[in-house]
Amino acid sequence: MARIIFLQRIWYEYAGPEIISANLKRHGHSVDLFIGRGARDFLNKIEERDIVAFSVMSGEHNWALETTRQIKEAKNVLTVFGGPYPTFYPDVINHPGVDVTCCGEGEFAMLDLANAHDKGGNYNNIPNISFKSSDGVRRNDVRPLVDHLDKLPFPDRGIYYDRYRIIRESPLKTFMASRGCPFSCSFCFNEKLRDIYRNKGKYIRFYSPRNLINQIKDTESRYGLKSIYFVDDLFVSDHKWLGEFLQMYKSEVKKPFICSASVTTLNEKIIKLLKDAGCHAVSFGIETGNEGLRNAVLNKCIKNSQIEDIGRLLKKYHLKAMTFNVIGIPGETVENTFETIDLNVKIGAEYPRCSFLTPYAGTQLAEQYKDKIEMHDIGPTYQQTKISFEVPEPEKLHNLHCFFQTAVLFPRLLWPIKKMITLSPNIFFKFWWAVVYFFIFIKSETRGFFQTLVCAWRTFARASL
Repeated sequence: MARIIFLQRIWYEYAGPEIISANLKRHGHSVDLFIGRGARDFLNKIEERDIVAFSVMSGEHNWALETTRQIKEAKNVLTVFGGPYPTFYPDVINHPGVDVTCCGEGEFAMLDLANAHDKGGNYNNIPNISFKSSDGVRRNDVRPLVDHLDKLPFPDRGIYYDRYRIIRESPLKTFMASRGCPFSCSFCFNEKLRDIYRNKGKYIRFYSPRNLINQIKDTESRYGLKSIYFVDDLFVSDHKWLGEFLQMYKSEVKKPFICSASVTTLNEKIIKLLKDAGCHAVSFGIETGNEGLRNAVLNKCIKNSQIEDIGRLLKKYHLKAMTFNVIGIPGETVENTFETIDLNVKIGAEYPRCSFLTPYAGTQLAEQYKDKIEMHDIGPTYQQTKISFEVPEPEKLHNLHCFFQTAVLFPRLLWPIKKMITLSPNIFFKFWWAVVYFFIFIKSETRGFFQTLVCAWRTFARASL
């Protein structure tokens, strides 16, 4: 029996460790998870552990690399990096603190790794795994994609909920209905992941409606829930599956929920079905109000008229619009960003979100601009403090980011905002952004005020201590 421990910094539950843990425990291994600021918080918890694992997102990689470096200096354990960052930046295996990386889906790769560790540590034939050997780095090919998601056990939410009451008691619980997305947005990882898994099985897969309903009911009975967020890349895509699922959901679950869509996958019939089943908000990407930037640079292939049509339908059926927008597109002007604000105002976006465009490893943008950006300097979009690309007036765009949500929700303030963005960036603007973002976040996701505040403090304020 291998003893595995997952470590992370952010006070949030992630599906990856939960599903991997469930599959490992199904086969007799021991799994635990801890959240902390860094190695000092974890060293006493690693005693008698065999494998220390990190599910690493781009933007969290510097924290994970520094933490694993300190752990390796203090403890003789096997360190494993999985998740998006090692998948799209495979050279991370060369870091001295990283022993093994997992590319792509990790449920059965981690199981094979744990089994091999129990038998002496021969990882030569484990698909998805790269590792250091006496002959250098060995990189194994990926295995086929999990063909039927119902084969997987229910996510092991206990690794979070049984230890961290503040996470368990969130009234909103997250679920994933599917894997994969058919689109090829230049800032998204999906195109690269499809290439990695070419000829390795069907890329877009859904849990059966019955399986997903049973997951929800099991979580509700064990831990309770008041609302649900389906955090898929694209929840509204397969209309036949969606119709079957929503019919079950309406009769057996009856909880308000949020889901993701594209304006190209929505229509009046689907919006009505979502509303009837209990949906209260739909999230989708606008990215920018300038069609030229959206289509030529971001490869979205969506017209403003399509966004406006869906906005009217959401209003008709009293569904909230949660929009995702970006600032700092190569060549973007301040006037372009005001176009984005104007489009959000036109559709009455209740929950607008805005981040700096970030060229994460594995995306078309990162490849296109690889000679002009430094991937290791990139942080999470909500923490990013600089614009990655060349733009005409970067200081004004930084300021406009701070007031973006305010301008959408209170368009009468556009005139003073246009005046304020001409000032030098300052801490007061950033503070205003943080306050507005926080209140929109808790309102849109129906999370508790106190629970969200504590988790945010533990993640971001204490991380700098």
